[in-house]
Amino acid sequence: MFDFSVEEVVGDHGRGMLLTSQKHLCLSLHDYQFSSYLFSFLSTQEVLFFYLRVLENIIIDRCIATTTTTTNKADISTQYILTMPDALFDARNFLIVGSGNQAIAAVCTTNAGPLSGEELANFNAEKDVITARAQLQRGQVDVVLAHLRNATHPYLLSVKLLADYVAAERRKSEPAAVTAALDAMLQVAVGAKVEARNVYTAIFAAAALLEQGRVAESLTLAKKWLAGLPEPSPFSAYFHLELRTLVVEGLLRLGRTDLAAGEAEKMDQTDEESLFTILARGTVALAQGQQTGAAGHYDAALACFKDVSMRCGQTPLTLNLTALAHLGLGQLAEAQKCLTDALAVRADDPDTTANLAAIMAQLGKPPQEHKTYLLQATEMQGAWAAAYKDTTDRLDQAMAGFRAA
Repeated sequence: MFDFSVEEVVGDHGRGMLLTSQKHLCLSLHDYQFSSYLFSFLSTQEVLFFYLRVLENIIIDRCIATTTTTTNKADISTQYILTMPDALFDARNFLIVGSGNQAIAAVCTTNAGPLSGEELANFNAEKDVITARAQLQRGQVDVVLAHLRNATHPYLLSVKLLADYVAAERRKSEPAAVTAALDAMLQVAVGAKVEARNVYTAIFAAAALLEQGRVAESLTLAKKWLAGLPEPSPFSAYFHLELRTLVVEGLLRLGRTDLAAGEAEKMDQTDEESLFTILARGTVALAQGQQTGAAGHYDAALACFKDVSMRCGQTPLTLNLTALAHLGLGQLAEAQKCLTDALAVRADDPDTTANLAAIMAQLGKPPQEHKTYLLQATEMQGAWAAAYKDTTDRLDQAMAGFRAA
């Protein structure tokens, strides 16, 4: 399954991404009646997309109804399940690139088709998971926790643990709460049977470990689950790809671009059209460009990120990655435009603001311009701001010690 051991990789290194208060955003999908609440945060373009998906599902329903008049219904259900495309494909893609509004819209227009019993319960839970994660991206943690207070499905219990962790992370003054929330996820992820019903807890725990800088533990957990899960099928490939994306990110953080490239190739073999795969391919190429300085790697990365943008639109994630590729090619003006566009999409994104400050400095802009963005970035919550503060504090301590010597 893996061409490396975590111990070897870490040794080589020196060892040193929701739901509203209503039960659903939409009413009965079979009746195609939708809550007006949904449209309060959708643009005109997204509303049009929403209704196009509705029409698509009506056509699917009618086709199935026509077929079942001449064929055994149980046989049609089985055949449909085996041959139908992933009904949540679009919703998942929007979630991957951070377009929460469109992910929610896509979920609400998705029809389960002839699914029943446990398969239908899992499908509906999966829809709730996507919606919940999209709402978490939007910062609506309390809404998610309120909705999931009485959740019982394993998928939703995993999201509840994630929401607890996100809530604790936002209370920076209570580091013990962050540790407790992460430990709760780890306890389930490590102790649970390796199967699809429990996989979200493993995904969320591995991602949280990466965020906390515990890269070796994240890789170990992801490796365990990838080795234990059944071979990817059309309906389980998403789980495999998300876990392997975390492996790629962890290896890149350890500077093992060679191993990360191997993992990206395995993602290609699972589903070369998945956005997880395309983004992994692009980030690996970006890292290879930074290592070698070869323009070809940056060109490959740029092609990947533009491909993702063509499929799902421009988001702060895709625009920041595109900007980094332009930066590697020495195209500073293009990089600046990407970041300016990203701020237009989300004005309070800390990564965009920090990257724009760096680009402004490299462009030789007046100090007051890039310092304005730098100051804004340091005042925002996020990994970059925390790292900047830590570095500044250590520099101040070193200077104080130098003066006292």
